[in-house]
Amino acid sequence: MIEMLESPAHDLPIRFRRDLQYKAGNRCFHLRSRNMEHRVLDDIAPISVGPLIADGNCTMSELVIRVAADGTTLLGVADLLDQLYMTGLIEEDLDDCFIWQTGDWTTRRIEGVKHASSHTGADCADSH
Repeated sequence: MIEMLESPAHDLPIRFRRDLQYKAGNRCFHLRSRNMEHRVLDDIAPISVGPLIADGNCTMSELVIRVAADGTTLLGVADLLDQLYMTGLIEEDLDDCFIWQTGDWTTRRIEGVKHASSHTGADCADSH
């Protein structure tokens, strides 16, 4: 039986699922899969969280420490990471043979939009 953790492991690299395409926005980022696009607000810390997760070089603990400016930000960043994980956007299979696939390619912070067959993604502008 495989047990799902309630939050990402604090001592393993944190990165987006390998089937998601990451795109930076203005104080947000987009994660696109074949049938869904998620828009995530990334405005809770002075440093954007999205690119750090997309790089996949930080553990959850390192990422929180790196971007947190104070106690409020610390809790906000940890909460966002938990939301991303619970929404299923964070990679759970951390087998390093897939690490090359993670490169460039929320309660209320994460929006999911189903793609229609002719959908281009252009309607998910950063001004939402």
